Amino acid sequence: MNTPNNKITQIRKLANRDFRINRPYGIRLDQRKRTIALFNREFNVLGLADKGIIETLPVEPYRDIEDIPHSLAHHISLNGDKIDLYFYDDNTCPFSENGINEQLLLAYNKKMVILSGLLDRRL
Repeated sequence: MNTPNNKITQIRKLANRDFRINRPYGIRLDQRKRTIALFNREFNVLGLADKGIIETLPVEPYRDIEDIPHSLAHHISLNGDKIDLYFYDDNTCPFSENGINEQLLLAYNKKMVILSGLLDRRL
């Protein structure tokens, strides 16, 4: 039986899944090659739910790589010339089984507005 609580729970799960799959979890910056690769929570291209590997993602050239502020990251991983900027983690993800944390969503969206402007695309 679909009670209102079950429907709300289903909607929350769908919103959480949509966020994890369709919104950026991070971006890889390759300073030597001057390329970038956005990835979702599954480490795949945005929109794909399959598990991926950052190293196999398609990259795109980005000449002004140093213009992307590292301050957008919640966490930074350095590996030689490659820098991975992670925008959130399990504790700072705006979506959970319990609902939406509006403050975390606002903070995330502010980061995406900045990144969208730099990349000249909608995120």
